[in-house]
Amino acid sequence: MSITAQQQLVIEQQQRYYDAVDRTGEHLDGKASALLQAGSLVVTIAGLATLLGPQSARTPWGVGALIAVALLFMAMIACIVMAWRPADHLLPGSTDWDTMFDRYISCPVDDAYNLALANLLDATAYNLARNRQKAELVTLAGWLLIAQVGVLLLAGLMLSF
Repeated sequence: MSITAQQQLVIEQQQRYYDAVDRTGEHLDGKASALLQAGSLVVTIAGLATLLGPQSARTPWGVGALIAVALLFMAMIACIVMAWRPADHLLPGSTDWDTMFDRYISCPVDDAYNLALANLLDATAYNLARNRQKAELVTLAGWLLIAQVGVLLLAGLMLSF
């Protein structure tokens, strides 16, 4: 006896969903990397403008803006590092041969199907929760980058008066 076409469809659908959740985590890592690069550029340009720019950039406003940008940059780095930190990644099922044999091969087809589906659902839910945490941190890092640019624009306006 084998699994039905409907059961095969459900397993394949859940496997695709699991794979999509897995790829999303990788995409979030890429976005965090891009934010880190952009923030590094902002801090470098702000620092150079303050140190090498006109004398007006070395006023308390200019130095304060540089300090604020540096602090925002450090907070952004903290968010990115927390998003990148190693975390458990749940795979569906077991990699132990004895466990696989007992739970999938030597049991009725419906039991194996139900267990395979439950394993996929559990792994997907677990990894999705991790991706949500990572997405929140990457979003916060993005807002911190926007704040860095905002501080520089505000400082530029204050220095022009």
